[in-house]
Amino acid sequence: MASPQKKIEQLLNIDLIDSMGDRKKLENVYSSLLLELFNSPFWSPSNPKGRKIHWRDAKSSREDFKEDFNTCGLYLFFFENIPLYLGKTTRSLWQRLRERYVVGPETQCQLAETYQNIIIDHGVSGFPDKLIKKFKKRGAVDRLQYSVEFARLGIDKIWFALLPIKIKHFVNLLERQLIVVANEWNLKKGYGNLHNKLHKPW
Repeated sequence: MASPQKKIEQLLNIDLIDSMGDRKKLENVYSSLLLELFNSPFWSPSNPKGRKIHWRDAKSSREDFKEDFNTCGLYLFFFENIPLYLGKTTRSLWQRLRERYVVGPETQCQLAETYQNIIIDHGVSGFPDKLIKKFKKRGAVDRLQYSVEFARLGIDKIWFALLPIKIKHFVNLLERQLIVVANEWNLKKGYGNLHNKLHKPW
Protein backbone atom coordinates (compact mmCIF):
# COMPACT_ATOMS: atom_id res chain seq x y z
CA MET A 1 0.00 0.00 0.00
CA ALA A 2 1.41 3.36 -1.09
CA SER A 3 2.28 5.90 1.60
CA PRO A 4 0.33 9.19 1.71
CA GLN A 5 3.43 10.97 0.43
CA LYS A 6 3.74 8.64 -2.57
CA LYS A 7 0.03 9.08 -3.31
CA ILE A 8 0.48 12.86 -3.39
CA GLU A 9 3.51 12.54 -5.68
CA GLN A 10 1.52 10.30 -8.03
CA LEU A 11 -1.38 12.75 -8.10
CA LEU A 12 0.89 15.75 -8.69
CA ASN A 13 3.39 14.30 -11.13
CA ILE A 14 1.22 12.00 -13.23
CA ASP A 15 -2.51 12.10 -12.58
CA LEU A 16 -3.12 15.85 -12.91
CA ILE A 17 -1.58 16.01 -16.38
CA ASP A 18 -3.19 12.74 -17.48
CA SER A 19 -6.63 14.06 -16.50
CA MET A 20 -6.51 17.17 -18.70
CA GLY A 21 -9.46 17.20 -21.09
CA ASP A 22 -11.47 14.73 -18.98
CA ARG A 23 -13.71 16.71 -16.62
CA LYS A 24 -14.79 13.81 -14.42
CA LYS A 25 -11.28 12.44 -14.10
CA LEU A 26 -9.92 15.87 -13.18
CA GLU A 27 -12.62 16.28 -10.53
CA ASN A 28 -11.63 12.95 -8.99
CA VAL A 29 -7.91 13.72 -9.08
CA TYR A 30 -8.43 17.14 -7.51
CA SER A 31 -10.64 15.74 -4.74
CA SER A 32 -8.11 12.99 -4.04
CA LEU A 33 -5.25 15.48 -3.95
CA LEU A 34 -7.04 17.69 -1.43
CA LEU A 35 -7.92 14.71 0.76
CA GLU A 36 -4.30 13.54 0.84
CA LEU A 37 -3.05 17.06 1.59
CA PHE A 38 -5.59 17.63 4.36
CA ASN A 39 -4.63 14.34 6.03
CA SER A 40 -0.90 15.03 5.80
CA PRO A 41 1.32 16.89 8.28
CA PHE A 42 2.85 20.26 7.46
CA TRP A 43 6.39 20.63 6.19
CA SER A 44 8.91 21.04 8.99
CA PRO A 45 12.63 20.33 9.41
CA SER A 46 11.61 17.00 10.93
CA ASN A 47 9.11 16.33 8.10
CA PRO A 48 11.02 17.54 5.02
CA LYS A 49 8.68 15.85 2.54
CA GLY A 50 5.52 17.51 3.85
CA ARG A 51 3.62 19.05 0.93
CA LYS A 52 1.56 21.42 3.10
CA ILE A 53 3.75 24.49 3.51
CA HIS A 54 2.88 27.24 5.97
CA TRP A 55 3.55 30.58 4.30
CA ARG A 56 6.17 31.50 6.91
CA ASP A 57 8.09 28.32 6.04
CA ALA A 58 8.45 29.06 2.32
CA LYS A 59 12.14 30.00 2.53
CA SER A 60 12.96 27.21 4.96
CA SER A 61 11.25 24.55 2.84
CA ARG A 62 12.78 25.70 -0.43
CA GLU A 63 15.83 23.46 -0.24
CA ASP A 64 13.67 20.36 0.27
CA PHE A 65 11.54 21.19 -2.77
CA LYS A 66 14.22 22.90 -4.84
CA GLU A 67 13.21 21.22 -8.11
CA ASP A 68 9.54 22.03 -7.63
CA PHE A 69 10.15 25.64 -6.63
CA ASN A 70 12.39 26.08 -9.68
CA THR A 71 9.69 24.73 -12.01
CA CYS A 72 6.71 26.52 -13.51
CA GLY A 73 3.22 25.40 -12.56
CA LEU A 74 0.22 26.05 -10.35
CA TYR A 75 -0.13 26.75 -6.64
CA LEU A 76 -3.01 26.64 -4.19
CA PHE A 77 -3.47 28.81 -1.11
CA PHE A 78 -5.61 27.57 1.76
CA PHE A 79 -7.10 28.73 5.02
CA GLU A 80 -7.15 25.62 7.18
CA ASN A 81 -8.81 23.08 4.83
CA ILE A 82 -10.56 25.63 2.63
CA PRO A 83 -9.01 26.37 -0.79
CA LEU A 84 -8.80 30.13 -1.31
CA TYR A 85 -6.92 30.76 -4.52
CA LEU A 86 -5.51 28.83 -7.48
CA GLY A 87 -2.63 30.62 -9.16
CA LYS A 88 -0.28 29.90 -12.04
CA THR A 89 3.10 30.96 -13.35
CA THR A 90 5.15 30.12 -16.40
CA ARG A 91 8.20 31.40 -14.52
CA SER A 92 9.52 29.53 -11.51
CA LEU A 93 7.10 28.91 -8.66
CA TRP A 94 9.68 30.32 -6.25
CA GLN A 95 9.94 33.60 -8.14
CA ARG A 96 6.16 34.00 -8.21
CA LEU A 97 5.55 33.09 -4.58
CA ARG A 98 8.55 35.04 -3.28
CA GLU A 99 7.70 38.26 -5.09
CA ARG A 100 3.96 38.34 -4.54
CA TYR A 101 3.00 36.26 -1.53
CA VAL A 102 5.48 35.09 1.04
CA VAL A 103 8.89 36.83 1.18
CA GLY A 104 9.44 40.51 1.79
CA PRO A 105 7.61 43.32 3.62
CA GLU A 106 5.17 44.10 0.78
CA THR A 107 4.05 40.57 -0.07
CA GLN A 108 0.44 39.64 0.59
CA CYS A 109 1.05 37.38 3.56
CA GLN A 110 3.57 39.67 5.23
CA LEU A 111 1.29 42.70 4.80
CA ALA A 112 -1.54 40.73 6.38
CA GLU A 113 0.64 39.87 9.36
CA THR A 114 2.20 43.32 9.78
CA TYR A 115 -1.04 45.30 9.64
CA GLN A 116 -3.58 42.72 10.81
CA ASN A 117 -4.61 44.60 13.94
CA ILE A 118 -5.89 47.57 11.92
CA ILE A 119 -6.89 46.11 8.55
CA ILE A 120 -9.19 43.50 10.12
CA ASP A 121 -11.45 46.36 11.19
CA HIS A 122 -10.70 49.01 8.56
CA GLY A 123 -9.95 47.03 5.42
CA VAL A 124 -7.65 48.47 2.75
CA SER A 125 -8.01 51.97 4.23
CA GLY A 126 -6.16 50.70 7.30
CA PHE A 127 -2.89 50.48 5.36
CA PRO A 128 -0.59 53.53 5.42
CA ASP A 129 -1.51 56.09 2.75
CA LYS A 130 1.96 55.88 1.25
CA LEU A 131 1.58 52.12 0.76
CA ILE A 132 -1.89 52.45 -0.79
CA LYS A 133 -0.58 55.06 -3.23
CA LYS A 134 2.32 52.80 -4.18
CA PHE A 135 0.00 49.87 -4.93
CA LYS A 136 -2.43 52.11 -6.84
CA LYS A 137 0.45 53.29 -9.00
CA ARG A 138 1.29 49.66 -9.73
CA GLY A 139 -2.36 48.90 -10.51
CA ALA A 140 -2.26 46.29 -7.76
CA VAL A 141 -4.70 47.46 -5.07
CA ASP A 142 -6.39 44.07 -5.33
CA ARG A 143 -3.32 42.59 -3.63
CA LEU A 144 -4.01 44.75 -0.60
CA GLN A 145 -7.56 43.43 -0.55
CA TYR A 146 -6.26 39.86 -0.57
CA SER A 147 -4.03 40.76 2.37
CA VAL A 148 -7.10 42.02 4.21
CA GLU A 149 -8.90 38.76 3.52
CA PHE A 150 -5.92 36.73 4.77
CA ALA A 151 -5.81 38.82 7.94
CA ARG A 152 -9.54 38.49 8.58
CA LEU A 153 -9.46 34.74 8.08
CA GLY A 154 -6.38 34.35 10.26
CA ILE A 155 -2.92 34.72 8.75
CA ASP A 156 -1.55 32.09 11.13
CA LYS A 157 -3.64 29.46 9.33
CA ILE A 158 -2.70 30.31 5.75
CA TRP A 159 -0.68 27.70 3.85
CA PHE A 160 0.03 26.69 0.28
CA ALA A 161 0.77 23.68 -1.89
CA LEU A 162 2.86 23.51 -5.05
CA LEU A 163 1.56 21.89 -8.23
CA PRO A 164 4.71 21.86 -10.40
CA ILE A 165 4.34 21.29 -14.15
CA LYS A 166 7.46 20.42 -16.08
CA ILE A 167 6.00 21.14 -19.53
CA LYS A 168 5.43 24.89 -19.73
CA HIS A 169 2.71 24.88 -22.38
CA PHE A 170 0.53 22.71 -20.13
CA VAL A 171 0.37 25.40 -17.41
CA ASN A 172 -2.30 27.63 -18.94
CA LEU A 173 -4.34 24.69 -20.21
CA LEU A 174 -4.45 22.92 -16.86
CA GLU A 175 -5.13 26.17 -14.99
CA ARG A 176 -8.16 26.96 -17.18
CA GLN A 177 -9.63 23.52 -16.58
CA LEU A 178 -8.69 23.11 -12.92
CA ILE A 179 -9.97 26.50 -11.80
CA VAL A 180 -13.50 25.54 -12.83
CA VAL A 181 -13.26 22.17 -11.09
CA ALA A 182 -11.71 23.73 -7.97
CA ASN A 183 -14.33 26.46 -7.78
CA GLU A 184 -17.17 23.93 -8.06
CA TRP A 185 -15.55 21.84 -5.30
CA ASN A 186 -15.67 24.89 -3.05
CA LEU A 187 -19.29 25.66 -3.89
CA LYS A 188 -20.39 22.07 -3.24
CA LYS A 189 -18.74 22.25 0.18
CA GLY A 190 -20.47 25.56 0.94
CA TYR A 191 -17.24 27.57 1.04
CA GLY A 192 -18.07 30.13 -1.64
CA ASN A 193 -16.07 30.98 -4.74
CA LEU A 194 -12.33 30.88 -4.99
CA HIS A 195 -10.77 34.33 -4.93
CA ASN A 196 -9.85 34.05 -8.60
CA LYS A 197 -11.40 36.48 -11.04
CA LEU A 198 -11.85 33.83 -13.70
CA HIS A 199 -14.73 31.36 -13.45
CA LYS A 200 -15.40 30.46 -17.07
CA PRO A 201 -17.39 27.36 -18.08
CA TRP A 202 -15.42 24.26 -18.99
